[in-house]
Amino acid sequence: MNLTQNITFPVPLTRKMRDMAIKFSQYHHNESKARQIYLNTLAVLAVDFYCQCMEIETQLNQSNSWDVTMQFLMDVADLNIKDTGKIECRPVIKGEEFCHFPPEIWEDIMGYIVVEIDEQANKATLLGYLSKVNQEQIPLNQLHSLADFLTDLEQLQIGAVAAMTTAVGGVVTGVVTTVENTVIELTKWFDNIFGNGWLPEERALTLGIQPNRSLQPANIEQPEVNGAKIIRLGMQMPQETVVLILRQKQLSEGEIEVNLRLYPSADAMYLPDGVQLTVLDETGNPIPQLEAQARADNWIQLKFTGEPGDQFSVKVSLEESSITEHFLI
Repeated sequence: MNLTQNITFPVPLTRKMRDMAIKFSQYHHNESKARQIYLNTLAVLAVDFYCQCMEIETQLNQSNSWDVTMQFLMDVADLNIKDTGKIECRPVIKGEEFCHFPPEIWEDIMGYIVVEIDEQANKATLLGYLSKVNQEQIPLNQLHSLADFLTDLEQLQIGAVAAMTTAVGGVVTGVVTTVENTVIELTKWFDNIFGNGWLPEERALTLGIQPNRSLQPANIEQPEVNGAKIIRLGMQMPQETVVLILRQKQLSEGEIEVNLRLYPSADAMYLPDGVQLTVLDETGNPIPQLEAQARADNWIQLKFTGEPGDQFSVKVSLEESSITEHFLI
């Protein structure tokens, strides 16, 4: 669809919006990162303004783009839409012909709205929408209409309501269980292809955990690649934040060592009381010999070996909430 045929949506960038963007950018000393966060914040606020005009309820405070740690770790500009999902708000500067979509935001997003930022005029313009992306640079003339976003949103909300009405016994129990449907192929990490919220360990640890808590340096004699992910748990707001690290080391052609560690976030001395780290087999059952392997006051570790093609899951739980991630060696 040609961009000139789309209906765009102009948004005034008020002083309050610009001050918020400046505030977030000032948390970061790197000039390039500060600039990225400034533009991302303006894009998120512009889409939030549009949603309010369309009577779409949003939750800024539950968006990764409103988390200073996540701003640093990722190029993220998401906006949480209540009971539906997250829309990614990608900024472009006036006059640019392409929009950048980093691979780390290709998954777990309900769609993407591209926002043109005109700093001289203090104006943002919502240019168009994409439901999915699979490449980093996309021409603006390939954007779809904002009307498509509204249609997709309506369908997702209908599905969410239907799911609520089919809950067991029609009762909401208060249990929050998140199971990531994506199977993470660990071999891709060797090609520096991460996703689903996972980042290279050295990048995530910059703010994810305190420096003196990191694992020992990798053994350069054996191929090794490592990833980390920020995880939020708990029924209360603000939620507890922990950092899950997965290290995989190739011991031989047919044997891979997997080392899992769970750490508190940088602003906490210890893990939350009662947090658990469990490895599940292909059928979803816990592996008993791994459940209580190694634990310290500020980390939990599980280590095992597998073969290429093996599947396993990792469950992080606290009280009535849990997150489960699936992996393929």
